[in-house]
Amino acid sequence: MGKTGLFDLDGDYCFASYLVRVVPDTTKVLPKFLEKMMNSSTFQTEAKAKASKSINQANINATVMRNIKVPVLSLPEQKKFIAKIEALEQQIVDAQAVFDGAAARKQAILQKYL
Repeated sequence: MGKTGLFDLDGDYCFASYLVRVVPDTTKVLPKFLEKMMNSSTFQTEAKAKASKSINQANINATVMRNIKVPVLSLPEQKKFIAKIEALEQQIVDAQAVFDGAAARKQAILQKYL
């Protein structure tokens, strides 16, 4: 059981049998909103609890997944939610870049003063 992702590229593609395809009713829920909700720890925990388990693998079928409830806001509120989440995700990326460069900056300071 893994993450949920959006696929919206034009063209013909092969769909792997181990994937579960979800096609949301876009009059009720925005695909990006649903993706964020399905990647939430709450959804993931419930999905994993309902998954069938076998040796080193867990699977969930579309029927079981369809019955997991997702809170749905109004479409304008979903847009606001997405914007806030994406802004936070960008802050994480920016902070990670600063963190990743810290060792090099430290080394440069040590070289300058030693």
